[in-house]
Amino acid sequence: MSIPIVKVGQVWKDRDKRSPNRHLRVIEIPKDLTALGARATLQPCKPNGQFISTKTTRILISRMRPTATGFDLVKDVN
Repeated sequence: MSIPIVKVGQVWKDRDKRSPNRHLRVIEIPKDLTALGARATLQPCKPNGQFISTKTTRILISRMRPTATGFDLVKDVN
């Protein structure tokens, strides 16, 4: 399984049907993305990346791929 390319500033959409229209913006990633269990810190946002809450969540980077309970990249950074 390949590790997705995750960068600070990207916006991702949750594909889980239990969380419709949930968008998250990456605010922090670990320095070692190859570490087992590496997690990105994300914050809820609108599809355009505008934050809607100060609450954060940590998600396994390996989950940030297009599977049934994974994520789709909505907005990339340069």
